[in-house]
Amino acid sequence: NSAGTVEAVGRLSVQTLPSFVITPRDMSVGRGRTAIFQCVVTSNPPPTVFWSKGKEQLLMFPHQDHGRFLVSE
Repeated sequence: NSAGTVEAVGRLSVQTLPSFVITPRDMSVGRGRTAIFQCVVTSNPPPTVFWSKGKEQLLMFPHQDHGRFLVSE
C-alpha cells in the first residue's frame, strides 16, 4: 500500500499447549433472556481469548486466560 510495508521475524516457544479448563457450550435461550458463555484456558505463554460469530473474530480479552461473554439481545 502507499504507507509501505513492514516485515519481521520472530520466535515463539510454546512450553505448555493450550488446555481448556472451562469450555464454552452451545446455548439456546428464549427471547428476552440472557446467554452467558464462559471460557478458561491455560497455557504457557498465556493465551488470548477471543469470541467469534460466523467469520468475524472479536478480540475481547487481550492477554487473559479466561473470558465471559453475555448476550442479551
